[in-house]
Amino acid sequence: MHDLIHDLAQSVAGEECTILYPDREKVVGRTRHVAFHSSDSLPDIPALLPKPNKMRTLLLGIPILPNLCDDLTLYNAVLELNKPVSNTLISSFKCLRALNLSRSSIQKVPNSIGKLVHLRFLDLSRNEDIKLLPASITKLQNLHTLKLEYCFKLTALPEDTRNLISLRHLVLGGCNSLTHMPYGLGKLTALQTLSLYILGQKKSSLPKTKGGLGDLDGLDELREVLRIKGLEHSRSSPLEAKAANLERKRHLQWLKLEWDPESSDESDKAIANDEQLLQNLRPHLNLKFLTIDGYAGVTLSSWVPSLSNLTVIVIENCKWLQHIPPFPLLRGLYLKNLNELEYISNDGSYVSSSPLKILTLIDLPKLRGWRKMRETDHLPLFPSFPSLSYLCIENCPIMPLATGNKTTPSSSSLLSDLSKLKHLYLVELEQLEYLPLEWLQNLTSLKTLGIWDCRKMRISISPLFQHLTSLENLSILRCKELINNENEDGAHGLGPTRFGHLSIVGIPNLVSLPRELRDVTTLQGLQIMDCPSLVSLPEWIGDLTSLQELEVINCPNLISFPEGMRRVTSLGRLTITECRCLEERCEQGTGEDWPKTAHVPNFHNGGDGHLKDWKASQTRQMYQELYKVLHIVAS
Repeated sequence: MHDLIHDLAQSVAGEECTILYPDREKVVGRTRHVAFHSSDSLPDIPALLPKPNKMRTLLLGIPILPNLCDDLTLYNAVLELNKPVSNTLISSFKCLRALNLSRSSIQKVPNSIGKLVHLRFLDLSRNEDIKLLPASITKLQNLHTLKLEYCFKLTALPEDTRNLISLRHLVLGGCNSLTHMPYGLGKLTALQTLSLYILGQKKSSLPKTKGGLGDLDGLDELREVLRIKGLEHSRSSPLEAKAANLERKRHLQWLKLEWDPESSDESDKAIANDEQLLQNLRPHLNLKFLTIDGYAGVTLSSWVPSLSNLTVIVIENCKWLQHIPPFPLLRGLYLKNLNELEYISNDGSYVSSSPLKILTLIDLPKLRGWRKMRETDHLPLFPSFPSLSYLCIENCPIMPLATGNKTTPSSSSLLSDLSKLKHLYLVELEQLEYLPLEWLQNLTSLKTLGIWDCRKMRISISPLFQHLTSLENLSILRCKELINNENEDGAHGLGPTRFGHLSIVGIPNLVSLPRELRDVTTLQGLQIMDCPSLVSLPEWIGDLTSLQELEVINCPNLISFPEGMRRVTSLGRLTITECRCLEERCEQGTGEDWPKTAHVPNFHNGGDGHLKDWKASQTRQMYQELYKVLHIVAS
């Protein structure tokens, strides 16, 4: 909040609420709600809070602060301090209403937690070593919120979790080791948040201790996201899905249905069972987002296209899915790892203008087009999407892209009107050889361009900078050639005015940097990695007056820096890794090139650089951008 509003709130609260800073000795007797600003005071909690029975709120979870993140040793030391905190709290603060122990590194929640009978809010999230919760936690019948996010080793919830009759929010995101849900959760009729529901393997010889789909029946107040995982365990009894009554859950916004794709087989019975199971999981018409993962059916259920409010659909790891119904009002479509999909729209329909803003097509080995063409049909294989903002195409054999010296029939459609496109990723497109000029002329709003593992592609920076005037980030990974237009006269317009970061990775025949970079005075970050033929950096690197970060990784034939490095006074971080000669020449105080780099405040010389780590970080960035666009679509 704004500082003035914060001061006003603090004034109104008086001494009842306080943040305990390290330099403050203790709180006054009237204080009821305390948040610890840092961990320095944690070992002295009883002395700092003289009236523990009067306390209502303790927020002890360690925040991710910059000063902690930058020093891993300090962060680990802080976590060690927090281990004994829970026992102290349980024995001293029996009237607590809210307790935050997130990120406190506790390995076991003590049984005495059940004595905090007034507790309404309990946050145990991001305690990675907790495997089980004590049964006594189910005595907290006033508990409204239980947060267990990213407790990675948590294997099960207490058997009597159904006794938490006041529970409204059970947050389980990131609890990847959970094997099942306890029986009877359907009794928690006030539950509004259940971010994860896991179906365990059924064993008829044992008493009923694991929850099934029928336990979702009474949870009609669920809202936001419901992720049902382990649907393969209900494959043999698809009628059980009807008992979940998802159609009554009108507040749900996002439904995620997940099967283990490795558990399916090609038998007609398995396919029919999955199709019946999905049909019986019909949600309410208010649903906006739908994820189907690992489904073994050939077609989607009839209710899928009837979801009139559906905004985004994600379909992945469906081995035998052959048909996808039309979604004329869809704004986000994510398709991944669909081995049998040939046409996205199988009914022959053609959308000439669509509100689609997100399109991601990954690992579709049999894709032939958006729809099946007829003999007398002269329409393109792919429709146009003038509202598209995010486009990712990865490992698709036939795509709306140009190959060789010809343009596919579809390239005049999908890429003909992309004036609103902001993020474009082209990944593992083995037949792509160049980016046609007619494409680039349409990408006037493009901010991010990633071209990765297109092994036949020859890329020229000059037309990119000429036409992509809004470009901010460009990453090129393992393409055939990066063309250096040494004879360019620069008379191609001003180029991108906000270009900030360039990554050049895995270009084996790159000898020098593209000349076109000289005039990009806005460049802030430059990364050069795995370019064994690079022998020198240009003298004009000194003209990059905005350059703040330079990374040179695994370029063994780059042996020295030019004198122009002295003029890059804006450089705040320099990394040299796996460049033996250059590392020696830049050795602090003694290297021949040290005077050229001595002005850089953050200089890292030596170590290992890993291409896998680079691609992982770039992939994370790609999905971060996708989530941002999803958020915009959702709003």
